[in-house]
Amino acid sequence: VTAVGPFAVHRLAIGPSEGPVVLGGGMALAPGAQRLRLLPRSAEDDTWELATVSVGEPGVSQEEGTARLSCLRPGPTGVLEERGGVRVEGGPAALATSRGRLFQVALLPSGSYRVRRFALPRECDGAVLSPEREDLVRGGHPDGVVPSGWTLVADADRGDLLLGEAFYDGATGSARFLLTWFSGESLDDIARGELPGTTDQFTALALARGRALVVENGRQVHVLEREGERVFTLAHADLSRGSDPLDVSRILAFDGSVAWLALNSRPVGVVALSAGDLSVLARHETPSAVRSIAFTGGRLVMGMNNAVTVAADAPPLQRR
Repeated sequence: VTAVGPFAVHRLAIGPSEGPVVLGGGMALAPGAQRLRLLPRSAEDDTWELATVSVGEPGVSQEEGTARLSCLRPGPTGVLEERGGVRVEGGPAALATSRGRLFQVALLPSGSYRVRRFALPRECDGAVLSPEREDLVRGGHPDGVVPSGWTLVADADRGDLLLGEAFYDGATGSARFLLTWFSGESLDDIARGELPGTTDQFTALALARGRALVVENGRQVHVLEREGERVFTLAHADLSRGSDPLDVSRILAFDGSVAWLALNSRPVGVVALSAGDLSVLARHETPSAVRSIAFTGGRLVMGMNNAVTVAADAPPLQRR
């Protein structure tokens, strides 16, 4: 397992019974390495995917102007090394990757969104990417009202995009969360749906294998599907109402069947929920808040800011 921080990269051995062992690594990334990073999807599929962990926001975004994305590949020792980068103009914008392509979505003053699709090159030579396609799409609000918060996620395998918009009413303390689901085949193939809420932004969104996962206010969890032009709720749970109330900070992984969520509530750690009925499949406590997870050999590896915890017998994610 490879553990990647802002500048440090370590290789870890995960044995069948003992805890993780550091095999090597250290301060492998130069201070110039950007927070926006691309990694090969797998050893078998070397197309790039975003490997940035969002902090304080529901998705990955670039700042105003031109953003540089650092490309990381394993070096001779297996430790990730920076192998150049690419640049993307047009920020601020949300970013997502799917099937070797980068999607950039920017909110325009009109309330519409500019959607750009880029092909990611095999080699990162510092070039400014040129969009393969650019479209203007309407948001979910019929009057073009600018949302209080919005985010974008992509299905890494199918290419579908999910745009989520929050419209908060301070006078009533209520919100409307509008969802626009674009097919991976065509941005003209759209389904829309709406959820009630109480905050001005999503906690987190994910999209995988024909299902969407939405977390609002850290407690309201929705599993959604699309049928024609309609997005509907398959399952909903208020995590604050159980015998053991939970508060969620981010979605760590989602494959359409199992959702792994990071917990804010004490004790911190992770919880796995079934996407079918949002029942709890597993829960693991950790010393501090979990930032990312990985699965290897039937074990769950939970990464924190300065530690790694391993648990056995975790419900696995489906392979891509």
